Order: sequence, then C-alpha cells, then structure tokens
Amino acid sequence: MTAVVRRTAPRALALVAYVAAAAVGVVVSVRLAGGQHVFPLDDAYIHLSIARTLAEHGTYGLQPGAFATPASSLAWPLLLAGASRLGLPLEGGALVLSLLAGGAALLVVDEVFLRHPRYAARPTARGLWLAAFAALVPLLPMGLLGMEHALHITVVVALVGYVLHLEEAAS
Repeated sequence: MTAVVRRTAPRALALVAYVAAAAVGVVVSVRLAGGQHVFPLDDAYIHLSIARTLAEHGTYGLQPGAFATPASSLAWPLLLAGASRLGLPLEGGALVLSLLAGGAALLVVDEVFLRHPRYAARPTARGLWLAAFAALVPLLPMGLLGMEHALHITVVVALVGYVLHLEEAAS
C-alpha cells in the first residue's frame, strides 16, 4: 500500500460515510417533517434569531436595538450572521456549518492519529478509530442539530492533538 493511500484512505472513507449518513439524515428528517427541515431543539432557532438580528440590524440580540445574550453560545450566532452576510441562508447555513464542523472533526481526529507512530502506519486501525469516534461522540446527530456542538468537538480535539504534539516535542 502506498504512503498516499495509507494516509488518505481512512479519512476519505470516513468522510464519504459521514456525508452519506448526513444526506440520509437530512432526507429522512425532511420527509418526517412534512417537506421542510426542522431542527429538533429550540436552541437552534434562538441562535438563528440572534444571527438574523445581527446580520440585518447589527444588534446581538433577539430584537433590533436591544442587546441580549439568550443563546448557549456567543460565537455560533456570530458565525451564522457572517455566513448570512456572505449569502448563505440562515437555516440551511446552520445545518451546513454544523455538518461541516462534524466533517472537520473527523479530519482533525485522523490528523492526531497520523502523528502517532502506532496508528500512522496502520490505516485499518485509523479507520476503525474514526468510525468509533463518529459513532460514540455521536458526530452525525451533533451535526444535524444545526448548533455549535460539532464545532466545539472539533476545537477540543484539535487542542488535545496540539497538547500531545507539544508533549512529544518536549520529550
């Protein structure tokens, strides 16, 4: 097996499986909700309302001119508002960004494994770890929430990977 295949095959398979499962999840949820996508938690709609008010009126809050922080995340509505200003529809944007963050989590986890000599040369082990990570987190349901959770997971895994890298460099 070539070095390129060893490096890319597990992450490519994990991403293909994640995208396929996400597509099925979105299609099923749209069908169950009578033809439109519905987020399962009201928190997603609070984030969307803050993002809409911020993008349209420049106010971080639920109403123009009235600053408020009713959301579970300060940064997620900022990200959604920025995406909205770039032309991404808010509801679809929240779903897309959340699912993209889930895919990024898989890439970051794989990158952490690639830096560990025990797993770097063993693509099957990396593939199994990626599948276990995606299932046990659970990454796909987090992505389908349209909220910041998949992004939090990605950032935490990246920080853990960085700390492990610093630890290896120090020894």
